Amino acid sequence: MTKDELQAKEPALFNQVFEAGKEAGKEAGKNESIEAERARVTAWLDYYDGDVESAISPIEDGKGMDFADALKQDVQSLLNRFN
Repeated sequence: MTKDELQAKEPALFNQVFEAGKEAGKEAGKNESIEAERARVTAWLDYYDGDVESAISPIEDGKGMDFADALKQDVQSLLNRFN
């Protein structure tokens, strides 16, 4: 039976299954978002060796931890040491 046939012959069942799938998709997306945010925050904390005060700014700014961000942070840290 195709999706269209099920929808035509059993609309209530089709809607029930459709809604269950939609909710499962929302939950999966939410879980992926939580895991991505956890990974982002952990990356900044690892980068700063657990120094929460240093990691707060890029975390709050929503910056991702990629090579460019890491390089920028390294350069800024070096500049701060010499100023």
